[in-house]
Amino acid sequence: MPDFSPDEINLIFIYGNDGKEKLTKRLTKMLDDAEEDFSVLARGVIEKVSGMTDQAFREMNRDLVPDFDKDE
Repeated sequence: MPDFSPDEINLIFIYGNDGKEKLTKRLTKMLDDAEEDFSVLARGVIEKVSGMTDQAFREMNRDLVPDFDKDE
């Protein structure tokens, strides 16, 4: 799995962690209107996510999202 920065992880959750194709489409769509720093961050996420398998993306999401329904 690629090494995502905290900012990249936040971007993934803001633009949707419901599938890598949906995420990359949403990020690509917003690139036209994004400021330079933000577009660099988004392009990095797109590059990293595009290199992942669907299974690896799902596993990453499972590992990053806390299970709020689990009894502690």
